[in-house]
Amino acid sequence: MYSGIVLKNGMARGVDIEVKGETFQIKRTFEARPGEVKIKNAVVGLPLKDFFIKGVTIPPLDKKELSRAIQLQVSYHVPYDVSAAHAGWQIKKLQRDYGLLILATPRSSFYKPKAVIPEPLALYTLSVKKGLLLPEKNTLIVYIEGSEVITLSVEGLEIVFMRSFLKDEGLAAGLRLSAQAVYLRGERYLLNINRVVLFSDDEKDMEEVGKSIPAEINFIKTSDILKGNVPPQNKEKWLIPAGLALYASLFRKLKDWNVYKKESTARKSVMKGLTYSLPLWPLFLTAYYYADVVENRTALSGLKGRIVSLTQEYKDSIRFENEIGDLENLMKTGRDIRSPERWFNTIDAVNSSRPYGLGITNISGRTSGIVLLSGKAGAYDLVTEFMSKLQSTGRVEDITLIFTQSSEKEGVNFQISFRMKQ
Repeated sequence: MYSGIVLKNGMARGVDIEVKGETFQIKRTFEARPGEVKIKNAVVGLPLKDFFIKGVTIPPLDKKELSRAIQLQVSYHVPYDVSAAHAGWQIKKLQRDYGLLILATPRSSFYKPKAVIPEPLALYTLSVKKGLLLPEKNTLIVYIEGSEVITLSVEGLEIVFMRSFLKDEGLAAGLRLSAQAVYLRGERYLLNINRVVLFSDDEKDMEEVGKSIPAEINFIKTSDILKGNVPPQNKEKWLIPAGLALYASLFRKLKDWNVYKKESTARKSVMKGLTYSLPLWPLFLTAYYYADVVENRTALSGLKGRIVSLTQEYKDSIRFENEIGDLENLMKTGRDIRSPERWFNTIDAVNSSRPYGLGITNISGRTSGIVLLSGKAGAYDLVTEFMSKLQSTGRVEDITLIFTQSSEKEGVNFQISFRMKQ
């Protein structure tokens, strides 16, 4: 037995289903306030508007650096505190870069669900169970209930976009905008739709959809596939909960869409571990990198012990210059990029290259030399000017613009990566 619940407009609407082969039967339906639902292992679907979904590209990195870059991107892009959210991501190797899809929704109280996913995925599970998706075709799945339209674009068998809109706002335009490949893509592009799967109880919808998308249409009458114990009135409203319940039987195929993690209550903000405020750069970076690079642990331990034991009286009695030399050398250990001295130089290069009107918000790096730097600028030209000046300092190399994003209120948000020279 599988359970699916859609939370919308302050109500929980759910079903229990039994799956036999390619068919399913509804055993029970229920509606209640979310706090009154006490069903374990139910698949919870939230409206698309409740989800933050964003695709970005990141440059080629090794496995360890890639993991940290993903966490930085999540903490940077999610518009609320990651520690107060259900968040997840998907990663895909593109031709030259990686495609990263970030998913998040504000944390809510659920009663031990199996998964929390976007509502439109219910259409995908229903189409899979009905055998309506073909690997060699591009499919637009459409569900119409009254004035609400939910769409899901599938390239072959891969979900590439989801959308929801009101039918009154223009069905034709809404369907054409839905026919895109966006998720896990370097660049979005329009899909050549070969098939349309339409779930609706009104046959007039088939004619309207056909005029909007010239493709083969598979019309599925909603009430005909909802077999079992279903109230006779408004049967179509149980389609989405039933599709959500089917997710449990396809969990391995769709698990990356689940943002609910059982350990999420103990999860701390990724931001706190990976993002440093600008005024504290020297403190954080020195401690962080210094701990990684000192190879002679025995000598360092002894030196630290000597420093701790220095009382003011003993300090005054030091007469040998080599003792002082030891302390000075401690801050100049090595001539590689990971020493504190090199990091201070890098920070100086960043600050000296920063044009007026451009600010640095976050910086993170690893001992391999790759640095990720985020900031805000008043215009795109300032970003390119900053990159050019930073390159001309001769202290860094391999500067890459990872992304830019412009808005009227915030100006241009950007992120670049570069490598510290040896």
